[in-house]
Amino acid sequence: MMKNNFVNIWRSFLSVSLPLPASVKGHHVDIIEWGTNKDHYRVGDAVTAFIKIKNTGEKDIKDANAKVLVKRKTVFGEIKVHEGDYKVSDYIKGLRIKPGETKELIFPPGSMPQFLIPDVPLIEGKYRFEIKITIDGNEMGKLERSILISK
Repeated sequence: MMKNNFVNIWRSFLSVSLPLPASVKGHHVDIIEWGTNKDHYRVGDAVTAFIKIKNTGEKDIKDANAKVLVKRKTVFGEIKVHEGDYKVSDYIKGLRIKPGETKELIFPPGSMPQFLIPDVPLIEGKYRFEIKITIDGNEMGKLERSILISK
């Protein structure tokens, strides 16, 4: 069960795309920078991703939720291949971003194994990831990213 959740959280953080500031109830979040180690992956490649978040609000950020949607592009349109909600603190223990602080979150965290692109049928193609980041149930931003997977 934990392994499947780990794969899904990886997929969720590959979706980060545009820096969008947001503020809610004392929280103000700026996504400063984001990325993955590649835009094109091959079977067996290790995937890493990062996101830099700046807390410009008045309260500590101790957790965030990520609602993830992964779609595979086909000649017939996009097909949903994954959807899920994830609590960031389940993967990054002791998450805390103080007001004025910028933190880089790296996935997978050092305490978790690498995520390798699996060699499974029909893995090749273009994928689009969408993630909605929320804090205290309020949306902080919607981010998107596309990647290519080939053998």
